[in-house]
Amino acid sequence: MSFYTINPSTGQNIQKYEFQAAHEIEMTLKSSHTGYLGWSSLTLDERIKKIEKVNSLLGESLLDLARMATIEMGKPLTESIGELKKCRGMIQYYLANTPKFLVTQGLSSPYKEASINYCPQGVIFGIMPWNFPYWQVLRFAIPTLLTGNSVIIKHAPNVQGSQDLL
Repeated sequence: MSFYTINPSTGQNIQKYEFQAAHEIEMTLKSSHTGYLGWSSLTLDERIKKIEKVNSLLGESLLDLARMATIEMGKPLTESIGELKKCRGMIQYYLANTPKFLVTQGLSSPYKEASINYCPQGVIFGIMPWNFPYWQVLRFAIPTLLTGNSVIIKHAPNVQGSQDLL
């Protein structure tokens, strides 16, 4: 079964896509779990370095990404650029602050020892809305990845091209 992304400004089809078959979804789940096992074994510093690279690549591809969002959503190019700049700022925020967020916290307790520990949980699934195709994905994915989880994202079908470029 297939679907099209459509330019809302012109009504014309942009691109045809195929929905994943059940066996493809199963493969995605398995490979995401395998990815999680490797990703979660990295140190936080190693994950930070990889997300820094993502942020750098986002900056290098900013105009191409913005153009795709504009075509698929019909919003002005300046707004698409603004969304991506906001994403880059958010990534910088998490890169700078995640080490503080993940510190184990001791708790006062009648028990001998109690604490809050932050540790990866596994593959985290996110269903994304159509608006702000980069912001919605990255505000979910970046902190999730930095904490050592992996992600599977179900994109809104009308912004599939924007997601393919990510």
